[in-house]
Amino acid sequence: MPCPEGKKGTGVLISEALCTTCTADTTSLPGSTSCNFCKPGFYQSFEITETVETVQCAPCLELGDGTICNETTTSGGDSLTHGPTSFARVRLKPGYWRANLALLRCPDASSPSTTACANQNGVRCKPWTTGPYCRVCNVTDGSRYFDSDQSACVECGNNSATSLAALMGMTAAVLFLLCWCSVRKPCKRLRSLAYQTLLKIRAPLKQMITFYQVQCGAPL
Repeated sequence: MPCPEGKKGTGVLISEALCTTCTADTTSLPGSTSCNFCKPGFYQSFEITETVETVQCAPCLELGDGTICNETTTSGGDSLTHGPTSFARVRLKPGYWRANLALLRCPDASSPSTTACANQNGVRCKPWTTGPYCRVCNVTDGSRYFDSDQSACVECGNNSATSLAALMGMTAAVLFLLCWCSVRKPCKRLRSLAYQTLLKIRAPLKQMITFYQVQCGAPL
């Protein structure tokens, strides 16, 4: 008879009493001759080498609360839910990032529904994002930029063009006032105020135009 899950045995067994219970935080598939898996909530802290009996398990809680620490293996019709077989196979919750042997919290993790570190369906970054903490756009043609407020790579022009349009509208309004006041003599005070305002926004206007050109790949 085969040994049940969580036990191991060798040779032909005639009683479960002859099976050996897996030690520490290890477990096994039914009918296994070795305890070569970690229990759920634990992961194999190093790769299995020649001797499977040397499996060592580390608690996922040491990595923080951003892990989903279980997977399922099926063999010969038997299934076993166990811990990940390596640190690289530990699944992460949204808002977390894996770096070498460390588990880090993403800067935008406070909003799991919008964080760029998606960790969904085996994909760790939201669409259009890549790089550390998924905060880099995966396009090089300048058509998108990373918006920290949205934690996403948005099309260039969505926000920049809106801001530029607003600033251009303000400038046009000031110019209109200047032209109107040049015709009507009584508004000397208003003309002076408009002129001073135009001087103040001239530098920000240049910066906004330069920013828009750089972000959107427009020729300078």
